[in-house]
Amino acid sequence: MNYPIESTILLITFLINFSIAFLVFIKNPKKKVNIIFSLLTFFIALWNLLNLLSFIFQEHDKVYIFTQWALGAVLFIPALLLYFTIIFPKEIKISKWIIAAIFIPGFIFLPFIPTKYNLIGFTGEPYGTNFIPGPLYFYYSIYFILFVAIALGILIWKYKKEKGIARMQIRYIFLGSIITAIVGITTNAILPLIWSAQLNVYGTPASIIFGICAAYAILKYRLMDIRLVIKKSIFYFLSLSVLVLIAIIFAVFVQKLFEQYLRIDPIITVAILMVILILILPKIRDYIREKFDDMFHKDYIDFSERIEKIEKAPRAGNQLFDLAKEVSGSIKTITKADSVKFYYSNRRIKKYEQAFPDEPGHYFNQTSLIQDLIENRLFLVKEELNIKKVEDIEKKNYFKTLKKEMSKIKGEIIVPLMSGPELVGIIVIGNKRNNESYTKEDIEFVNEIMDNIGDLLANIILFKEAVERAQIQQNQ
Repeated sequence: MNYPIESTILLITFLINFSIAFLVFIKNPKKKVNIIFSLLTFFIALWNLLNLLSFIFQEHDKVYIFTQWALGAVLFIPALLLYFTIIFPKEIKISKWIIAAIFIPGFIFLPFIPTKYNLIGFTGEPYGTNFIPGPLYFYYSIYFILFVAIALGILIWKYKKEKGIARMQIRYIFLGSIITAIVGITTNAILPLIWSAQLNVYGTPASIIFGICAAYAILKYRLMDIRLVIKKSIFYFLSLSVLVLIAIIFAVFVQKLFEQYLRIDPIITVAILMVILILILPKIRDYIREKFDDMFHKDYIDFSERIEKIEKAPRAGNQLFDLAKEVSGSIKTITKADSVKFYYSNRRIKKYEQAFPDEPGHYFNQTSLIQDLIENRLFLVKEELNIKKVEDIEKKNYFKTLKKEMSKIKGEIIVPLMSGPELVGIIVIGNKRNNESYTKEDIEFVNEIMDNIGDLLANIILFKEAVERAQIQQNQ
């Protein structure tokens, strides 16, 4: 076996790409976009792995087979990339015949992979072995470049057409695709035809850029932080690295233990162990996800359980304060917000009065924000009120007014608490600590608050009003 620096590069690239594919797939295994992207990234990872094996093993027949199928592994990458750009972020409706036509070239090339049309042989070079591509390689390079060019053209067309978040998602996909395409096509398609394949291994790390950019675009929801995608990818990368290391150690151990009695190839032992790991993968996956949640969401609070306790508690004069304090504290802990203010509808004075922090005499007086919350029944995120991208003058002025009112109260997210058609409460969430952006998980938690406490708050307000009326009557 041989372990040059190229092997290390390919191993790391394989593990990262496989981790990204795994991350996106488990996020939503039923969604078409996630499935196609995971397949695309998996084939890229498979290409990395086969290239890695061709570097590790020195036997001519093994190197020949691995190199052949390394070229075969990339057959469907152009088709998957093209189809991915068609369905993401918004799917272009095309017939099944066109979809079939996209994948037909890969199936046409496939039977020629284990032949001289794909790979003629090797030549010895100072840097190692250099593969001699067959005539199929030229036509495959044309197919690869053409499909990638069409995919980039679709992204440009969609970018001009789309607005808002979809436009940002396309920008990330295009950035990752163009960098990967330029480096990959140069080192793995053009140079092997006109010079040598000496640099093809150095084109593989560029695929990581595409993987990270595309994964971010797919998983992006409102203000999701790209650092969360990278953290998750690194976590799965490390977990997969441990599994691969176990397989390699097991292979070496078996080889040393039984070499006098059995002639077992290390590849066979690695393959056997990997099959075993795949069979128990659901348990491994659940374990990894559980440990990841512990690592990155250790501040998680079972919000529904706490609210249920407040709801079941006997009615008391301080229940409004308890609810406001519990909700505000949970938001601060989970979203890491600098400040959270909780307002309730004081119908006696027809104002939204601050319930937490307990500062009597503080009211929510932003009329435009109140009107928007009542009409749209949706929370407002200041960062999403992008005035520059709004062409309509009236709408631009309206957004400007909302942003001005949000800035005045130092609110980054404004959450309406609805009970039927009535706005019974308002939550103002300030900046996130260290000026970070709010993540998808933060936004989902805000949604959970909206869904859980509107009616409860309305009941608490009714009880508070009944107590106040009774006190007034008693004083009279």
